[in-house]
Amino acid sequence: MIDSSGQSRTGIDFYRPEAWDFRRIVEMETRIFQGLESGVVTLRDVEGAEAEGDESDE
Repeated sequence: MIDSSGQSRTGIDFYRPEAWDFRRIVEMETRIFQGLESGVVTLRDVEGAEAEGDESDE
């Protein structure tokens, strides 16, 4: 097995129970997601883009 760091591991080492403990995985992912910056999205009115060579208004 090759893990996410690129290290070669045996199946016994890779699938050891403590590495796949559901509670530990959720706790780690929660810390990761809480550490991400919050983003801000601002919605505005839709604006159409004029196509070059569009002479339909003339």
